Amino acid sequence: MLSGSPAALGRGLGVTVDDFRAPNGQLFYATRQQPQVPTSLRGEVTGIGRISSYGRIVNDYVPDGGLTPSGLMQAYDATPLESQGDQGQGQTIVFFETDGYAKGDLQGFQKAYKTPAFQVSKLGQNSGSGKEAPMDLEVAHEVAPAAKLVYLNILSGVSSQNDAVIFEDAFHLAATRYKGAIWSLSLGVCEADFSPSDLATMNQAVANAELAGTTVFASSGDSGGLECLDDMLANSAVGVQAPASLPAVTGVGGTALSVANDGAYLGETTWTEPLLSQGTGGGQSSVFSRPSFQTGPGTSSFSSVGDPCASTSGCREVPDVAALADPVTPVADFESGHKVPGGNGTSVGAPIWAGFTALIDTYLHRSGTSPVGAANKWLYRLAASPQKYAPFHDITTGGNAVYAATPGYDMASGVGSPDVWNLARDLQSLLGKS
Repeated sequence: MLSGSPAALGRGLGVTVDDFRAPNGQLFYATRQQPQVPTSLRGEVTGIGRISSYGRIVNDYVPDGGLTPSGLMQAYDATPLESQGDQGQGQTIVFFETDGYAKGDLQGFQKAYKTPAFQVSKLGQNSGSGKEAPMDLEVAHEVAPAAKLVYLNILSGVSSQNDAVIFEDAFHLAATRYKGAIWSLSLGVCEADFSPSDLATMNQAVANAELAGTTVFASSGDSGGLECLDDMLANSAVGVQAPASLPAVTGVGGTALSVANDGAYLGETTWTEPLLSQGTGGGQSSVFSRPSFQTGPGTSSFSSVGDPCASTSGCREVPDVAALADPVTPVADFESGHKVPGGNGTSVGAPIWAGFTALIDTYLHRSGTSPVGAANKWLYRLAASPQKYAPFHDITTGGNAVYAATPGYDMASGVGSPDVWNLARDLQSLLGKS
């Protein structure tokens, strides 16, 4: 544990610790820059998370037990779509899973929160128990209760131990069975585990699915930018995880969310727990060049000699967007027959974005506009310049173990979290002209 006065810590870590006032009037402390590891510790310490008490102020989180369905919708300004009848009808969300779910938990969630009945189809065997799968299904359902949900067990019936083959087979299966569906992947593997050719094949499989209108979200990881920490094939703990690093995929980072007593959005900081080696994943791909869509304020702002992104073109940066992930500020969940706070890192962010996209696609369909499809090119275009309606919450406080949150794009929170109603209207305008 590192402790000391603000002045002493600031001098030792090369930063200034200042006081700030949160939107609700309470004071918090934070640094404006990412702390630097002292030279004498660089052989032992890989990185230091941002120093900040924001999001750790009593009653400055979300209600006890987690955000209810209406609370999550209100926090991210999706209620206007719901009030117009947009509930994800006509949309399909496919969840790529490795564990199972109990039907009784889905029924319990439905009864507890008075949602419509779940519409779940299966591809592969369901073990009947797990934590990830029920959370994913419930989170997306509370956002888009009329959407059809598909549970796809990527390990069911597989004959290969190769992760790339497993992902590729699952991508082809989902693309064939459910053309134009929205995909949610709350899983990932250190990018170094894959060969460049395997990653290219995986990316092409996603891109092919997107030609039919599919949108793909994947969690960016929960190790604070050290996604290769325990990977024997990686040269460094610093790294990103695939599939989030695939250029065709929209990588989702994690935040800690703060709402007012009436449920209104107050603010977000990045999710980071450096003492636990946890936090929002993010960083630079060591394989993919920076795609043409990844432009705008903040992109390619980090480069150093010897870094894989020090080249002229730069490298793919992750994540692209962000959403609630901190277990301290969770969503409501129902597991093992009980209400529980559902906070499992960036795994929550992928189904949140998938559910909101289902709402947006329903809205776009009503207006005669094509679905979002490959999302990154539109998201970065909206973030690159001021829009009629502000589509994102720019997260500028916090960071992960490697990168700081900054104005504009950053490799902890991407372009930010969604203001869903604003994003829907901006996309309608943008896609209607494309």
